[in-house]
Amino acid sequence: MQNDLISIIVPVYNAEDYLESCVQSIVSQTYTNLEIILINDGSTDGSPALCNALAEKDSRIVVIHKENGGGAGARNAGLDIATGKFVAFVDNDDTIEKRMYELLHGRLKEIEADMCICGFTVFADGYKREVRAPDFTKLSPNAFWNAYLDDNKYFQLFFMLWNKLFRMELFQSEKIRAPENHAVGVDSWLVTDYICAASEERSIVFLDIPMYNYMAKNNPNSGGASCISEKMIVYYDHLKSVMISKLPHKTAEIIKVIDCQMSVNLASDAHKNAINNTTSPRGLPLSNLISILRSTSRTDDKFSAFLVFLLPSGLYRLIFSLYKKNKNNKPQRLRNEVCSNE
Repeated sequence: MQNDLISIIVPVYNAEDYLESCVQSIVSQTYTNLEIILINDGSTDGSPALCNALAEKDSRIVVIHKENGGGAGARNAGLDIATGKFVAFVDNDDTIEKRMYELLHGRLKEIEADMCICGFTVFADGYKREVRAPDFTKLSPNAFWNAYLDDNKYFQLFFMLWNKLFRMELFQSEKIRAPENHAVGVDSWLVTDYICAASEERSIVFLDIPMYNYMAKNNPNSGGASCISEKMIVYYDHLKSVMISKLPHKTAEIIKVIDCQMSVNLASDAHKNAINNTTSPRGLPLSNLISILRSTSRTDDKFSAFLVFLLPSGLYRLIFSLYKKNKNNKPQRLRNEVCSNE
């Protein structure tokens, strides 16, 4: 059944090298009742003309040209004009599998849920890694928060926009929009506020199939390429306050888990900056290293965080290159799934 219109919002900024393959994967969906909204966010390359050319080829494509305002403004502009009963988001340098929205829509309708989450595949530096959805039939919003606390390796799976299908009604009735004064954390902020607004009588469902292809660091202009910053830390404070309001009896655990999550992401960004030679010799604050050493269960990740804190970036790059050779060119990853609740 394809009676329900699905709006797919694609923010576009300087993406001429990637956008066509992204849009092709959307227009090729087996679920065809789509409204594809391309938001050209003040691109300075050939993206505006490419958006227009793609719209001429497919009547389902709507193009909005706006001044550059960042990922939050672009997503909000898409939400403001979307007319679908359901809404999804795709980053302009990623692709999706042909049956993604057929399967997400079918699962969501089967349970009459507010949101459906699927697995995804990460492509980066010559390797790929599948992230599978957890084996939950369905979760209430409060159960969702508890599931994250119980196994917070699911941060990316739970809090990214792009591997989900949402009911538009909740975005509109609760006026859920991304804060446009935050350059990073847009995805996570929108998902957090959506779950916060959801009724306990509705549910969140899962599809244990990787349907989204996340091209890590493909486009340096995309939102996913942004490193953590003070504004991202503001998001973590927001997530912390939301979760404490929902689960006040778990305040200490929430603070520990989210502080660890933030520190791990800082370590991951320090690692990326060191490899790209864009950081000072000490890329990780001592307080964040201490948080990781105290709260992380994996020895390898403790060691990685210690090295990225201790070593000058040149020496760190040398050690990292040797590590990759010893691991058959599989790159080191400072993963989100490292925090222990024990």
